Amino acid sequence: SSINSQPFNIYYINIRCVLAHLSELCYYLGLYAPNVVLIQESWLNASIENVNVPNYKVLSRRDRSENENRGGVIAFVRSDIKCVVETLKSESSEHVWHYLHLDIGTVAIANWYRSPSGEDAQILELDSEIAAIHEETLGVVVMGDMNIHHKKWLRYSNDNTSQG
Repeated sequence: SSINSQPFNIYYINIRCVLAHLSELCYYLGLYAPNVVLIQESWLNASIENVNVPNYKVLSRRDRSENENRGGVIAFVRSDIKCVVETLKSESSEHVWHYLHLDIGTVAIANWYRSPSGEDAQILELDSEIAAIHEETLGVVVMGDMNIHHKKWLRYSNDNTSQG
């Protein structure tokens, strides 16, 4: 078996308010029908209980806080997909881990939003989680907006961050 015999599409986007762009998101999901959708900067809080996307269900959600806020992540899985589960939600930073179960093994997928003012401890936390997950999975995929920049390797960066 090879991973090519099991196609799996992930769509990810820093949406900067999922509710403001919900119609556009639904259009593109209808057009491309990815298996999983990872969204950063969802801008959701406890006052918004549900986000309805046709043919998708919420896989995971991690708001920045219960009050008005920016940031946050949300993931959707297409309704016919049964091989993806949430495994770990960070208490201290805005990321959630998922396991994609394939015939050949399991792949860990993180949905991460790190604010521009995010602390280095968030990077270290993710690094230690990767070290722990790595032993029990085929591989690790981290997708999102990390706000880590370096002009040398990130084409459109206009600055360098210490983390970059």
